[in-house]
Amino acid sequence: MNIVTSVNQTCGQLQETRANELGWDLMEITAHSGARPSHAEWQGKIISLSGQKGYLSKDDIGYGEATGFKGVNCRHDWYPYYKGSTRAYTQKELNKWKNEKVTYNGKKISMYDATQEQRKIERAIRQDKKELVAQQKLLTSKNKDINIEEVKTEIKNIQARQKEHNDILNNFLDQTGLRKDYSRLVI
Repeated sequence: MNIVTSVNQTCGQLQETRANELGWDLMEITAHSGARPSHAEWQGKIISLSGQKGYLSKDDIGYGEATGFKGVNCRHDWYPYYKGSTRAYTQKELNKWKNEKVTYNGKKISMYDATQEQRKIERAIRQDKKELVAQQKLLTSKNKDINIEEVKTEIKNIQARQKEHNDILNNFLDQTGLRKDYSRLVI
């Protein structure tokens, strides 16, 4: 998590440097489906680095704050924008993403809430994998005080829990139409 956030912040700083080199004051923020509700308010908009009236400012987007633009796990970026040039997103697209919902267990939930639920299930699967590795290492240790049968029972319990979590994830993805990201299931 910290690495992704750091890389994203560096990319944002590079884009700001690029805008300054061009002498451009305006930046266009990227947009995506499933944005945090607070980020959905300003994604796809134009901001003024100097705080010009008529545009959002750095303060409006929480630039430099943990929960704002380029904060923890923020996937938004920005690019220099020349006044009057074509915008990357239409208002219709932005509204669609802001209000996007999926159905899970018969209920409509926001795309953001769906992605958060997916992350929660993925964390549980990673935890199962970590616990399984730890128990398997106990079996190969030279510690004479380990009850092998208890360890084998615990391994079976963890494997059953892991299968259950995988089934929950697959069911969730089938219902919501979201995609599995195998990189988030690796320990």
